[in-house]
Amino acid sequence: MAAKNYGLDAKFGIDKEGFYVETFSQATHINAIINHSGPIFNLIISFLGLSSILILPKTDNIRTLFIIISMTNILVALISISAFAYTGVL
Repeated sequence: MAAKNYGLDAKFGIDKEGFYVETFSQATHINAIINHSGPIFNLIISFLGLSSILILPKTDNIRTLFIIISMTNILVALISISAFAYTGVL
């Protein structure tokens, strides 16, 4: 979505290392925004999931599901950010 927002063609795919988005931009700041939009979205989802726990009943098993989803999204965001640091994007 971030690549489409800047009017760029983006190629989405999956390989042995995981999902990837290939964009065709020469501007470094646009590439940084596109690369960081995924982990930021994961953190937003985890924040919403953890916030929803406050309004759910305490005896409901769905709270456990929201906790698992939120923690998984935090883990995915951290792995994605560390992958960016490894590849030199950060």
